[in-house]
Amino acid sequence: MKIEKVFSKRHKEFRYKINVTIDGKQYRRSDFRSAREAKEAISAMISSARAARYGLVKPMPKITLGQFLKAIEDDESYTRRARLIFRQFVEKISGENMPLLDLKELDWHTYRKALIDKAPGTINTYLATVSGILSSAPQIYRDLDGWRPPRGVYFAKPEGRQRLLSNEEIKKILEGLRVKRQPAEQSLSVNHRRRIADLFVLMLLTGARKGELLNLEPDQISRDWKTMRLTSIKGSTGASFTRVIPLSGAALRILDRIAPDYFLGYTDEIISRALRRAAELAGVPYGDRVPGGWVIYDLRHLAATVMEHAGLPYSIVSAILGHKRRDMTARYTHAPLEVMRRGTETLERFAAEFVDFDSGILTGFDSESGQNRAL
Repeated sequence: MKIEKVFSKRHKEFRYKINVTIDGKQYRRSDFRSAREAKEAISAMISSARAARYGLVKPMPKITLGQFLKAIEDDESYTRRARLIFRQFVEKISGENMPLLDLKELDWHTYRKALIDKAPGTINTYLATVSGILSSAPQIYRDLDGWRPPRGVYFAKPEGRQRLLSNEEIKKILEGLRVKRQPAEQSLSVNHRRRIADLFVLMLLTGARKGELLNLEPDQISRDWKTMRLTSIKGSTGASFTRVIPLSGAALRILDRIAPDYFLGYTDEIISRALRRAAELAGVPYGDRVPGGWVIYDLRHLAATVMEHAGLPYSIVSAILGHKRRDMTARYTHAPLEVMRRGTETLERFAAEFVDFDSGILTGFDSESGQNRAL
């Protein structure tokens, strides 16, 4: 038995670490606030092991990942996006027959490797989503009270992106997404490309996050008010944030055309594959780790740039994008819906200069200078 004081990088303070072997099983933990707490934990583990040895406690339940996945998919308190991410996690590791309690840190590494083509920030979001769902298992299975899943291994927080797509790049990408059916291409793939082109344009017209649009449902659209209610889920805590933004006429027409399914069933894998193919046809580097590469999230940066160049107040841009307020003054600044509408109408006027909302053909805007220009 060993207890020592160590500095915890995760907690950014000194904690106490234990290293003890009980009934042939080694236990290591380093998150105890005091030596007394560490000693009490060891005593509890010894007592628990002794009780198990003499049959005084019942064994932990044999719950498989498949059973837990079904419980999650039947629970509407989890977003559709969260359920899709967790299903992907189960499929990427050992599958549905693996006992939930057999999860190890190695499984996190396996899952991370499967996500290697995604941006570090996106991978962290996926890991946080899966971790949050696993941590909720004791709320579903009472016999798991006290169980904690292995800790995920995250990437260091990435720096913000600075990539802005030019009008020519957007034109080529949309043309790649809407190109006619290619030799040996399946009809389903063509349909996917065209729907993802709609996603691309909607992100440009609204400044919405990809995940917010992927989770979109009919009751979030108000035709009377010409608004859209968007909800974001913070993966690490499960907390939700809701905002309402006005819709321009073009955005509303697109949403009417693709209702009621919107983007139901469109996974990151489907979207990434279509965007990568369109980028190849367009000759525009794609990927967060590719030099000069773009990702679909860059459309939010472009939307913010367009509104800022149009002279819209920070409070309006912030309210549309759903950013946290960064200064004290903004706390007392409200963004009325009709004033916010100026923002989305600005985005439509900008996009109308180079996007035919039916065919995706473009004309011109220079995102670096903020000036419209003909191609």
